[in-house]
Amino acid sequence: MWGDTRVIPENWINASLTAHVDAGNGIGYGYMWWIMPDGVVMATGTGGQKIWLDRKNQLMIVNRVDTGDGLSRGLWWDLGVRVNNNHMRELHQQVLAALEQP
Repeated sequence: MWGDTRVIPENWINASLTAHVDAGNGIGYGYMWWIMPDGVVMATGTGGQKIWLDRKNQLMIVNRVDTGDGLSRGLWWDLGVRVNNNHMRELHQQVLAALEQP
């Protein structure tokens, strides 16, 4: 939405977050989104950039990686400092647990 104006049709958003390809192990692939068995959807990009979207709990986690100059990406990449799907799932679970706290 931009103010009160819908920019992207709701049916396109729903279609993009629907599995159109079976990737195995209960994982599907929509329009640039990976759909996990638990309903979480994830986009992944260069250098470990990730968007983790839990629509049920209205939670989005974003991991941004500086890939602008090549040096910083290369340095972190060479050191093996990368955020993977297991890291994102762990962070997701910790945020949900924190939200349940009184």
